[in-house]
Parts: sequence; C-alpha cells; structure tokens
Amino acid sequence: MDIKEAKTMGGVGAILTLLGFVPKVGWILSIVGFVLLYLAIKKISEAVNKSEILSDFIKAIVLSIVSVIVLFLGGGATFMGIFTYIGGGRPHLFGLAFILFLIGWIIAIIASYFYYQALTKTGEATGVNNFKTAGLLMFIGYILLIIVVGSIVVLIGKIFEIIAFFSLPDTI
Repeated sequence: MDIKEAKTMGGVGAILTLLGFVPKVGWILSIVGFVLLYLAIKKISEAVNKSEILSDFIKAIVLSIVSVIVLFLGGGATFMGIFTYIGGGRPHLFGLAFILFLIGWIIAIIASYFYYQALTKTGEATGVNNFKTAGLLMFIGYILLIIVVGSIVVLIGKIFEIIAFFSLPDTI
C-alpha cells in the first residue's frame, strides 16, 4: 500500500510541532503539525492493518490536551497566588499551583507513554527503528522534564521522529 503521503505529512507535521515557540503563530503551527501527524499515523495504521497504533496515538493526544489544560490552570493559580500574596492573603494558591503542575506533569508522562507505544508499533510495522528510538527518548524526556535536561531529551526524540517519518518507504 502507498504511504508516500503519510511519509510527507508525518515529517512536516513533526517539524511543525517543534515550532510552538514562534511568537504569535507558533500555537497554530503546532496544531497544524498535530493534525498532520494524526493523518499520517492514521494512514500508516490503515496500511499495516494495526488499529492499535492509531488508538495509542489518540490516547496520547487526548491526554496531552488534558495535561496542557491542567498546566494552564496551574499557571493561573500561580499568577493569582502572586497577586493575592502581594495583597496580603491566600498563600494556599501556591500549594494548589504546585499540585496542578504535578498532576499535569504526571498526565504528560502517561501521554508520552502512549505516544511511545504508538511510535514503537509504527516502527515494528514499517521496519523503521527510528520510530521506537524517538518514542523512547520522548518518554524518558517527559519523565525528566521536571529538570531542564528533559526538554533536551524530548527535542532529540522529536528530531528522531522527523528522521523516522522521512525514512519511511513509499510503499508497504
């Protein structure tokens, strides 16, 4: 089955997800990247007749969205805590912020585990081992995200993901 389109969509999607830091349009580029990754994974999943690849990917995306929402709430609690603390009250908001950040981080780790599973199964089905390496690096990176080195490991994992998509054969 032809997966040349999935190869291009996945590679471009993986690149776009890295551009979230670009001012004003970064979040749009990231969303477009995730949509392209979804379409690529869907095509590959259908081509190799393994629905669990897409299922794991969807779980990863949903949990990632939940994680971002929880982290956003943690940021809001921190922001409110700063202003209410300056005003003379409510230091408990810092505790709430810490708990929300911790919960968001744990959800992000679970999401990255499902992403690791999706990429590992994609690598096994396509014979491109860089998928498994990418997934493993991103999973380890999210665990280490609490310290700065985690973001570097995630970045290296994303680079392996880009390489993996562009290394796909045109047909399976």
